[in-house]
Amino acid sequence: MLVFWTELRHTGQLENIILGHSVFLVTLPMVMISLGLESIDREIIEAARTMGADDRRTFFTIILPLVRPYMVAGFAFVFVLSMNEFIISYFLGQFAVVTLPVKIFAQLRSGYSPVIASVAVMFILLAIVVFGLIARFGDLPKLLGAWSPRE
Repeated sequence: MLVFWTELRHTGQLENIILGHSVFLVTLPMVMISLGLESIDREIIEAARTMGADDRRTFFTIILPLVRPYMVAGFAFVFVLSMNEFIISYFLGQFAVVTLPVKIFAQLRSGYSPVIASVAVMFILLAIVVFGLIARFGDLPKLLGAWSPRE
């Protein structure tokens, strides 16, 4: 991506970093959502259609509520990973856009600071809170694909 943006003479822009994170991290929510779609019992959809629900109503009343936990978990994982992603921000930002991980790295090169330690602890706490909420309110083995559909 750095070569691509360099050829377009568009380096060091915030949208490059956003697009880079999107491209590299889109697979995680897609996998989670596909796990959610695979876990839906086909008989429930068939029952909704038997009761007269059209495709739109079936999607919004049956499919979307069943897949929503997978969507939330996938995007929460991406949020935590994106907050801690250094490499994409470093290469695509080119020090013109300084994200928090790039700032931490720059501070570490010039010397240790207690601010860096406190930000690192905040990153760790953020990850613990997000993953803890997913584990507490979501069925974690099911969200991670350990659930197998009935035969």
